[in-house]
Amino acid sequence: MENHHGLRSLEPSVSIIIPTRDKYELLRACIESIQEKTTYTKYEIVVIDNASSESSTLEYLKLLPSTGVRVLAYPHKFNYSKITNFGAANTNSDYLCFLNNDVAIIEPNWLGQLMDHAVQPTVGVVGSKLIYPDGSIQHLGVALGYTGAAGHPFAGDMPDELNFGQNSNSCFEVSAVTFASAVISRTAFNEALGLDREFKVGLNDIDFALRIRSQGLRNVLCGKTCLIHHESKSRKSTSSFSGGIRAAIEVSRFVKLYGRQLRQDHFFSR
Repeated sequence: MENHHGLRSLEPSVSIIIPTRDKYELLRACIESIQEKTTYTKYEIVVIDNASSESSTLEYLKLLPSTGVRVLAYPHKFNYSKITNFGAANTNSDYLCFLNNDVAIIEPNWLGQLMDHAVQPTVGVVGSKLIYPDGSIQHLGVALGYTGAAGHPFAGDMPDELNFGQNSNSCFEVSAVTFASAVISRTAFNEALGLDREFKVGLNDIDFALRIRSQGLRNVLCGKTCLIHHESKSRKSTSSFSGGIRAAIEVSRFVKLYGRQLRQDHFFSR
């Protein structure tokens, strides 16, 4: 965000909200990558601690305030939507950036690129291109009805092997994006009443993005912003029996809400 004189223009404030529970190594790598690489200046990092218990994590959380990072305690049962809404409610910045604790920043202007879209009055949620550590794609937008209720087209593909209309480094409209890395204005977030707490673990970000679209805003995938995502290392898989039941309940609810929309995605055809 620079003007023609090369001077940085006024930047809206951004709160980078990172929910976490233990997994000290992932959290530290995430935070240090933000602090060391981010060139956007007007941001704060807010860690939402969801009942961490490992000594290494607790010691690290105690040290974080001395580095300028705020730590807020959320000592309740895991509910991603509630945690996210709690983080938003306890910050007062102009924009909200939701980031998973298993994401690593690799490009200095990642936040500036996301904000270039987010400040547009017609834009709702802006998401990042996410890659696995091996360089293959994890997220390049969410398609409705893909591999079930919704899914990630091109997941596992290499960016240079993609054969589709938009280059993986471009920016384009999508139905939804993952909150593993997403930016939205506080005004739009509040007007949509935040994430639906009935989606405790999954589909909450997609449900939110679809509600944002129903309000007339566009969701954008910013392919210029690329982050590394160590997906699902930070929480237990739904492969457990209880996890499978929970996932099935959330999918069923999602399908009831959006059944007709799931027949065909407006932005992906595969």
